[in-house]
Amino acid sequence: MHLDGGCLCGDDFRVIQGEPKIYQSTAEGVRKFCGRCGTQLVFQTVGSPVLDVTIASLDMPDVLQPEAHIWTESKRSYIGTQDLPSFHNKRPAE
Repeated sequence: MHLDGGCLCGDDFRVIQGEPKIYQSTAEGVRKFCGRCGTQLVFQTVGSPVLDVTIASLDMPDVLQPEAHIWTESKRSYIGTQDLPSFHNKRPAE
């Protein structure tokens, strides 16, 4: 699955309406979803201040510009990654 996401520090992100539902998807992380429609909003590794935010869930997604491709080890062959730095699995260290 291809997913447009962005990484933000936890203090830079807030939900302005409603309260997300939380699902512990693995021992390492939690996912937060819209309680009304089920849209995934964020993934967060336990103990990390960084949130992986689904770009399509933002009110103004076009104001963000991509800086890198991550988890390219699982990308489909038709997904191009030559335009930006690419990382085989995890994002680069902050």
